[in-house]
Amino acid sequence: MAEHELKPLRVLMIEDSVDDELLLRRQLKGAGYHVSLERVCSEEALRTFMPPVCWDVVISDYKIVPQFDGMDALHTVREFDQTIPFFLLSGTVGEEIAVEAMRSGANDYIMKDKSARLPQAIERELRQAEERRARIRSEQQMDYFARHDMLTGLWNRREFDTRLECLFQDAKDNRHQHILMYMDLDQFKLLNDTVGHTAGDALLVQIAEVMSGFVIKPDDAVARLGGDEFGVLLANCEMDRALIVADEIREAVQQYRFDWRSQIFTIGISIGISLITPYSKSGGELLAEADSACFAAKAKGRNQVHVYKSDDLDTIEKKHEMRWVLAIPEALRSDSFQLYYQPIQMIGTGARHHGEVLLRMLDQNNRLIFPDAFIPAAERYDLMPAVDRWVITNTLQWVKAHLHQLHPEQEFSINLSGKSFLDVKFLHFLLDTLDAAAIDPKHICFELTESAAVGELSDAIKFISTLRDKGYRFSLDDFGSGMCSLKYLRKLPVDYLKIDGCFVKEIVDDAISRSIVASVNTIAHAMGMQTIAEYVENDEILAILSDLGVDYAQGYVVSKPMPLSNLISG
Repeated sequence: MAEHELKPLRVLMIEDSVDDELLLRRQLKGAGYHVSLERVCSEEALRTFMPPVCWDVVISDYKIVPQFDGMDALHTVREFDQTIPFFLLSGTVGEEIAVEAMRSGANDYIMKDKSARLPQAIERELRQAEERRARIRSEQQMDYFARHDMLTGLWNRREFDTRLECLFQDAKDNRHQHILMYMDLDQFKLLNDTVGHTAGDALLVQIAEVMSGFVIKPDDAVARLGGDEFGVLLANCEMDRALIVADEIREAVQQYRFDWRSQIFTIGISIGISLITPYSKSGGELLAEADSACFAAKAKGRNQVHVYKSDDLDTIEKKHEMRWVLAIPEALRSDSFQLYYQPIQMIGTGARHHGEVLLRMLDQNNRLIFPDAFIPAAERYDLMPAVDRWVITNTLQWVKAHLHQLHPEQEFSINLSGKSFLDVKFLHFLLDTLDAAAIDPKHICFELTESAAVGELSDAIKFISTLRDKGYRFSLDDFGSGMCSLKYLRKLPVDYLKIDGCFVKEIVDDAISRSIVASVNTIAHAMGMQTIAEYVENDEILAILSDLGVDYAQGYVVSKPMPLSNLISG
């Protein structure tokens, strides 16, 4: 075989015999490898050569020198790398030692008089090592994006909540004092509406970099909480120092000049501060305090810093959410909600016999209100179970009345809130309503968000299993945006996995997002689930999803949401 046709192989050999090294080189070359080999025979030399070089395999004798044997070599290698193939090649190893080596992380043991099988074993273990590394990389990526904001790279809301809970508990246990800041950019929506969401995203990335410069201690944290809202945690910080830091952040943001296509924009930031003390009631209440303080800062004229006072929360509730608390029950009484529907397309065939049921509200002037306006208030004030009941009742009534006009395989995906599936009475209502509708279960799918399902895992499993036993399907929404790890996903008996749109919309230009979508798709298929990509906005994204083998697509390139009645009116 010509030299250029040989496969490269980097070998670290732990062996005191030059003859054995030469024999190994000949064997591997004869098997088609171009070998780069380094031989060591002491722990000191092994530690010197392990980190700088990315070895393909490590091959060790058992008896090396009196103070250092093959088991010592194995343990040392595993300190540096858990995935590199390690072979014990010896003429003296007994069965007990071989078993112990395998239990300790060796990939194979081979007697020197059987060394002819070493090349085949290397080929096998190289393939398996790459599979292990690919799996580890996928899990690391999933873990990273479960805790980080995709756009800015800051911590996300869930990680921020976790860290806030730690500081809250530390204050309780050790009587320490910490600081929570809640920040909202001023007039960000105006910039978004003026120059577009791409510019808005670019500004958020740049502002995140500005804020990161003020968080320097290991226990401090800065996070994007959603939209144009940010949070900062300052551990072991007095209020005087917090006010200085907050004003420095406010000043830095105010002085920042955002250059977008030769247009220069300035922006302000309103900051609310809450003190984390041994007397704080909960992390959630602390966040509500800082949120209301931020609202008070805006009410004072924007670009202000405000420390929470007890009457701030009343102000934000009255001005921000209470109108929805009154409007939602009225909409339920007057049937002012409307059902919408967004088709989901099977990528391989183009069929559109699956879709998600969505909710809209009509105000007093018959203007359409999107759910992101009223759903947060419904969730905060325990109105979601009532909203879910309305959606289920009206969806099933419509489907039953028009099923004869629909495709035989038509499937409707209905969203359920976390509050609903935790309520035993709601499950009874759902089962009774489904029985009364007498619709074939194949037409109905229920959709839960990842964070709601994993947050109450055992209850979610019981709820899902009860309905799946009757033939209804389930979809896990927003996978990748929250905290779902593979060990949780394996426990959830769902049929569809919806890949979060924050990854999907970036796959054309961002290799990491494309890799994440590919990994989630592979994992879901391995678990017997079908995949649905959200936020599929153009044909280029759709083509990449097709190449990756994703099953379904949902987004504007397929169809914008439409009134449910359009399904039968053409």
